[in-house]
Amino acid sequence: PERIALGIQQPWAELILRGVKTLEIRSQPVQLRGRIYLYASRRRSPLPAAHAAVDEFGLQMESLPRGVLVGSVEIVGCR
Repeated sequence: PERIALGIQQPWAELILRGVKTLEIRSQPVQLRGRIYLYASRRRSPLPAAHAAVDEFGLQMESLPRGVLVGSVEIVGCR
């Protein structure tokens, strides 16, 4: 079936797939609930917190996939 894809910068997409990051802050609320695809955007997160997360979880930023669908997640709520 057709599904929506949510674009997330790395390393956040990887941390979502690992179950480490369970909340996603967006500028607009979403009414959609259910399973959606997770797209690792081509752009890496420039935030200092992203660099800290890479170090904390032992990730290799250069090896994380970008520009592809990486999995699916379940949207269960929005506030």
